Amino acid sequence: MTINTTQKSVLFVKNEAKGQVVTCKEGLSFWGGVDPDTGVIIDVHHPNHGEILAGKIVLMPTSRGSCSGSGVLLQLARNGFAPKALVFRETEDILTLGAFIAARLFNSHIAVLRLAPEIYDALSTSKEAEINDNTLHFLGQSIPIYLYEISHGTTKDSSEAIVYYSLFFILFRYFDIMKPFPVSFFDKNFKNSFGVIMDDICAGFYVVLTLVCFMIIKSYVL
Repeated sequence: MTINTTQKSVLFVKNEAKGQVVTCKEGLSFWGGVDPDTGVIIDVHHPNHGEILAGKIVLMPTSRGSCSGSGVLLQLARNGFAPKALVFRETEDILTLGAFIAARLFNSHIAVLRLAPEIYDALSTSKEAEINDNTLHFLGQSIPIYLYEISHGTTKDSSEAIVYYSLFFILFRYFDIMKPFPVSFFDKNFKNSFGVIMDDICAGFYVVLTLVCFMIIKSYVL
C-alpha cells in the first residue's frame, strides 16, 4: 500500500505509543460514554459499546459532547486506564485539552494526532501501530507527523501556554458546576440537548468575562 505522505498530519500532544488500534466509526462522548474507572465504552448506543480503550491507539473522526469529556480523560489518566493515543480525522478540542492538562498536571502523556483523511483511513485498517520520533508506523509505512507549535509563533513557551489553557478549563468547570444565572436557568428548565449546549455557552461567557476583567485590571496595575 502506498500512501501520499505529502498530506500534512499534526501531532498535538507528543508521546511515544505502541499498541492495538481501535477504530470508532462514530464520534464518542467520554462524558457518560466511557467508564473512568475501567476505560470501557459504556454508551449502549455507540457501535463500539463494550470496547476497552485503555492502553489502545484509539481512532475516531472527532469527539462528541461537552468539555466535561476532558475531565473524564483526566480521570482515566489518573487511574491508569487512558488510551495511549487519540487519533482524529477532523478538528477536535475537548479531548485534546484533556490530554494537554493530563501531561502538564499529572505527567500522564496521551499522544493526540490529527491525520489527513487518506492516512487516517489507511491506519483504520491496521491492527497495530506505533508512534515515535514524530513518526507514525503501521502496515510497513512510516508517516512523518508535524509537531504542533502550541505558542502559535509568539514568544510564549509551550509550558506557559498550557498553564493558560489549564486555567481556561478550570474556570469553565467552576462556572459549569456553580451554575450562576443564566447557567442555572437552562440547566433546570431544559432537560435536553439544547439545555446542555446553552449551559456550556453561558459558562463559557463567564470565562470570557472573567478574563476580560482580569486583562483590564492588569492593564491599570501594570
